Amino acid sequence: MEKMIIESDKYNLKEQDRKQNVDIIKIIEQISFLKYELAEKQLYEKIKNISSELSNTKDINPIEHIKSRIKKPNNIVKKLEKLSYEITEENMNYHIHDLVGIRIVCSFLSDLEEIKYIIENDSSIKIIKRNNYIDNPKPNGYRSFHYNVLIPIKMNNKIEYVEAEIQIRTIAMDMWATLEHKICYKKSGNIPEEMKDNLKEISNYINIIDRRIDSKIKDNKNDNIKKLRLKKHI
Repeated sequence: MEKMIIESDKYNLKEQDRKQNVDIIKIIEQISFLKYELAEKQLYEKIKNISSELSNTKDINPIEHIKSRIKKPNNIVKKLEKLSYEITEENMNYHIHDLVGIRIVCSFLSDLEEIKYIIENDSSIKIIKRNNYIDNPKPNGYRSFHYNVLIPIKMNNKIEYVEAEIQIRTIAMDMWATLEHKICYKKSGNIPEEMKDNLKEISNYINIIDRRIDSKIKDNKNDNIKKLRLKKHI
């Protein structure tokens, strides 16, 4: 009988937690996301236009694909709780810097440098922070280049700036990040230490492969330039 009461109490506690989580998520869901939706659309269209221009001017477009998103309410709640902030609109605006995000996936490391150059020289994008997780990966092995930027949008006949995060990475880095995310989700964040070590090791291998391929591409490019110069002198 005592065991049944304990099990019942456990169920009630879980049910209370579930209802509380639903109520907290509703707080976020009631917030207007219009300005974030406008910022996402504007940033996505800008990168899409850059990709179209590169397709027209280059034999091979350095951008493989683009993906954008607005962080979901349950993920916003998790992020604020992780940062130990109260679930409010003000805290969401001031403490979550990747609420709007866009990911640019390129083929090679040299392609990343080209896209970075374009973003750095775009007067409509105000860069407020750079994080080089390629040369300085996160402890779990994550590699990518991040920009935190301000996107100007027009609301109520005035210009507002919305923060967004731009991630630029290679196909290989993106594959690793996707698999790591799925493993983390499947294990509910409780990844065994051995698996963590394996993921870091794979990340290091991927970095070596990325750099080796890029080196070969540069060597071939230099060889072609030398051949062209020789032809001119003949």
